Amino acid sequence: MNDPETEAFIRELHSLGAPMVCVTQGVRGAVFSDGRSTFRQGIVQAKVVDTMGAGDAFIAGFLSATIQGAAIEASLLHGAKSAAAACEWEGAFGYPHPAK
Repeated sequence: MNDPETEAFIRELHSLGAPMVCVTQGVRGAVFSDGRSTFRQGIVQAKVVDTMGAGDAFIAGFLSATIQGAAIEASLLHGAKSAAAACEWEGAFGYPHPAK
């Protein structure tokens, strides 16, 4: 999604009752909204081997930091670092071709 589409999607999810929305966008990073403020997180550079699991790693890192009391910006950065680390090993199904 481009920026206007992402913003519309976030507004729609808030209108359905979601208090927080986070959209990961691969190489474009992530966008987080708490309904009042929007935060953007860029990617963290990595030696990419396989992107499988990067989104899962992002949300796990973000939630872990948030649960421990980190501010949104710090939680988003921790999520991005977690996603970058996940990209540095082969996926669970052992795809034979490295990322290019």
